[in-house]
Amino acid sequence: SGRVAPSGGNPMAGQMVLINVPARTLVLNAFPIRTMPVEVIGLPAWADSERYDVQARTRPGVSPDELQNMWRTLLARRMKLAAHYETRQRPGYNLVFARKDRSLGSELKPQPAECNASRQGPPAGLVGGSSREQPPSLDAEQYVLQSCGGRLTFRNTVYAGHIAFTEIVDLISRAIGRTVIDRTGLVGRFSLKLTFAAQPEITAEKDAPPSIFTAVEEQLGLKLESTTTDATVLIVDGIERPSEN
Repeated sequence: SGRVAPSGGNPMAGQMVLINVPARTLVLNAFPIRTMPVEVIGLPAWADSERYDVQARTRPGVSPDELQNMWRTLLARRMKLAAHYETRQRPGYNLVFARKDRSLGSELKPQPAECNASRQGPPAGLVGGSSREQPPSLDAEQYVLQSCGGRLTFRNTVYAGHIAFTEIVDLISRAIGRTVIDRTGLVGRFSLKLTFAAQPEITAEKDAPPSIFTAVEEQLGLKLESTTTDATVLIVDGIERPSEN
């Protein structure tokens, strides 16, 4: 996959540098899609197989909408990109309470509306916990769960601290790869620890973590019910390989 250049291209400073990215990534910069899965119709095969470097300049402090329009202008000029959005029916899920008493699971905990950001630095165990070999220490785990917007992923476990419930819905949606509609009515901020199999096929292995569906129900006290939703898809009407500089 593509990566941002080590120089750290920053649109707020008036520059954007992307290295070794497919044309699909450039198209989605110009026409972002918020629903899952991200569905683009009409892209030629080379839009995924060929890679490009992009250097662009904007005025400092550019807004997200202005940056999106910049990408559209750039790609229309250099790649003859023409695209539009459509709304289509796609399978998705409603997120509801799993229990009649609407109680939450042990790994989903409400947090105060105000988050105290003036915390001490992370414990030493957090460094080890972010490695591929050692799980986070108990202190490191608690630090993340109590931090403002704290995030940590270790193998099959996601830790998140003091995040909006809308972010939790988005996390579940991305894990499933489908649009998830929140029907719980929950608002505010929460911490969560969610362990699930990132690859569904490994759930059949001995001592494997549960599927995302089982994990959401058993650990969060929520449930995913199949439904059909209106999802935004991107239709590419035309695109050409970019002209040389």
